[in-house]
Order: sequence, then structure tokens, then C-alpha cells
Amino acid sequence: MVIYMKLKNNLFKFKNIVFLLVLVVLGTSSLVGLSYVFGVDKYFNDYTKNSIDSRLVYVGIKNIKNKANLKSMLEDNEHVLNVYESSEVNNFGIVNEFTTDFFDGDIEIIPIKNIDFDIVLGKSSIDNEGIMCPDDFFPSNYILNENYDKDKSISLKKYIGKYLNIKIFDEENKKIKLVGTFDRSKYFTHPNTCYINYKTYNSVFKNYNKISNEDTESHFVVLLDNIDNMQILDNFENISFYQGVTTLKISILKDAINLVSLIVVVLLVLSCLLCYLFSSRTIKNNYKNIGILKMVGYPNKLIKKKFYLLNLIISLFAFLLSVVLSIIIEYNCPKWFLSNKADLCLIKFTNSYVSYLICFILVVFLTFVNTILSLKKIDNYDIRELVNE
Repeated sequence: MVIYMKLKNNLFKFKNIVFLLVLVVLGTSSLVGLSYVFGVDKYFNDYTKNSIDSRLVYVGIKNIKNKANLKSMLEDNEHVLNVYESSEVNNFGIVNEFTTDFFDGDIEIIPIKNIDFDIVLGKSSIDNEGIMCPDDFFPSNYILNENYDKDKSISLKKYIGKYLNIKIFDEENKKIKLVGTFDRSKYFTHPNTCYINYKTYNSVFKNYNKISNEDTESHFVVLLDNIDNMQILDNFENISFYQGVTTLKISILKDAINLVSLIVVVLLVLSCLLCYLFSSRTIKNNYKNIGILKMVGYPNKLIKKKFYLLNLIISLFAFLLSVVLSIIIEYNCPKWFLSNKADLCLIKFTNSYVSYLICFILVVFLTFVNTILSLKKIDNYDIRELVNE
């Protein structure tokens, strides 16, 4: 009973509160770090698999006369989903309805087929003569000025079934009907990228897809089933070059992963040292109490039980606090750090059972091991020496 009364009093001592905070920092940083690494890894895997942008390839043509034959051969390849002729800028326009103080109305238009979109509102553009845009549409040239703000995205619900006035090359407006919207987080498209079928595309850009002479460099845009299959283009003789349309900037994320990993390792080492120092200090501060308990007949096993129980309660409480804090931080991480990056704001910071298990081991098991090491001193303490301290 005496041990448990002292345990209750010890829980609220300043040094134990500091010990708790050390463990919370360790647990929270490990969970947030792991969720970041796992989240980024999942994002790139999903992006490579589902993103239409990442699977588009520019293809240069050596011989303009043979472009029709090359297009036919590309379309016959099992790894090629779409092929269309393109110039440098014939996929962009300005939507008059969305030109405001916040937006310049910029929109990218890409023709597609053989793609089944998961529609949020309306219908797919594949079977309709119209355009289909992301449901969190952001019509601005964020690629150039990086002014993307997810909170200012436009809801297109009220525009479904209506015609948008799209200005191409500062010429007359092209009226295109908005037939549907899709969830871009499933396809990892840019927030200003919209899709139309080939018939609508050819109608809108018919005056801009014509090659004026044979010396003009012509391009195809090819949609592959997987960007890893881009090397199949080596097999076509009439191709002058090919390159991916979209290259995701991953260097900053890799650097961040390395930084997060370094921080977690440093915190782990410091936490190990601090855990051991706290445990040892706790025992040293209780020399006299330990001596008295041993004098009245308490066995070492029962005395140690108090310290085990105290540190177990502190570490478990620290683990629970770490989980709560990590969830709060992970929920707001994209908003704090990635919200102005249109390509990266779709990264989700989520923990798995593996993350929680690692955190539990770091916080609870680490404390338990350090407690064992610290309590070895009790076995070697001389009672007279302890009492005289």
C-alpha cells in the first residue's frame, strides 16, 4: 500500500512530467515522420499508376509525310491508349466565366478515349460532345506563378450542362458544354486540366492543328498504359525524339524524407539517453526510501515493481498523447506545407499499424528496457549506505 501511495504522488512530480514530454516528443516525431514517408511513397505509387498526366509523352516526328502511318502504328500498339497531334500551345485557353481578381481563367484541354472516369456530377465527356473538368477546379496558370490555393477552388456544380466561353489564342470564343466533373484525387490531374473526346477536340482546335509546311516540326501526344512502357517508342523508326510531358518534382520530397529520417534518428538517440538518465535519477533520488523499504523487509522484486509501474504508466500515457498529437499534425500537414503545390497537395499523411507498432516499441519498450538497466543498481546497494545517503 505504501508503494502505491508513493507511486500516486510520484506521477505528478516535475521530473516525471518532463520525462513524459520527452517520450511524447519521441512518439509524435516518429509517427509524423513515418506517416510522411509512407504517405509520400503511397502518393508516388498511386500517381504513377493512376495519373493521366504522368503517362503522357511528347513524340517528335522525323518525316511529316509518314505521320499518318506512324499514328496508325502507335494506335495499334497494346500499350498506347491515345494518340493525338499537337503543337506547342494548342491545348490551352482562357475561360471567360472564371477570369477574376484571383484567377486568370487558364485551362488545359486534353482529348482522351478509352478512359472510364468516375464521375462526380453529370456525365463523362467520352460519350458526349462537351468538356469534363475536376470537381475542385482551379482555373489559373499555377504552373508559372505558383498561386495555387486549394481553398479558392471553384465548385462547378452550377455550371453542369452550361456552355463555357473559352478563348483560344486571343481569338474568338469557343463555346464548349461542361458535361461532367470528376474527382481529380483519383486521377492526380492538374486542377485546371479538363478532358474532351476527340470529336470535340478536333472541332475546337481544327484551325490550329494544321501543319503549314513539311518543314514544320509536328508532335504527337501519346497516352501510355504505364509510363514505364515508354521505351517501346524505341521500336518506331519515324520518331525523332520522345519525352514525358509531366515530370513530377520529387527532389524536394526526397530531401525532406532524408531530413525527417535524420531528425527521427537524432531524437531516438537523445531519447534513449534521456530515458536512461531519468530512470537512473529517479532511483538515486529514492535512495533513502529504498533503504528503508529494504530494512523493513521489502524484497527487491516488490521495490522494483513500483518503478516499473510508474514508468509503464508514464510511457503508455505518452504513447496515447503521441497518437493524438500525430493525428492532429498529420491532418493539417498538407494544409501547412503542401497546400500551395497543386501536384503535391493530394499527399495524405496517414499512419498504418506498422507505424503505431514502431512508435509503441520506441516509447513503451524503450522505457521498459531503460528501467531494467537502471534497476540493476538496487541489487548491489548496501542498506547502510542507502540509509546514510
